[in-house]
Amino acid sequence: MNKAELKELVREVLSEEESSEPEIIQIARRIVKNQQFEKVKDPVSGKRMALDMFSASAIVKVYDALSDGNKAKMVKQPLPKMVDIVFKLMK
Repeated sequence: MNKAELKELVREVLSEEESSEPEIIQIARRIVKNQQFEKVKDPVSGKRMALDMFSASAIVKVYDALSDGNKAKMVKQPLPKMVDIVFKLMK
């Protein structure tokens, strides 16, 4: 890793910390940005599970379309339930 890549990584981490979005949405946006799946720790249940790019993209799109009240309800759900809800809403 060269110096420029390291600086970019530090900027990315700092910008994520300043975001007011919930942790799971930040993770989903990172997965979409990197176009790769990640093994993530579900903030609600504490379990580690894989989140693929398709599911992460769906989560981000539905989250952005929801009202503030429904956004709060959505992020309180465990990750598997959140994914089920998102795919039902996408139909």
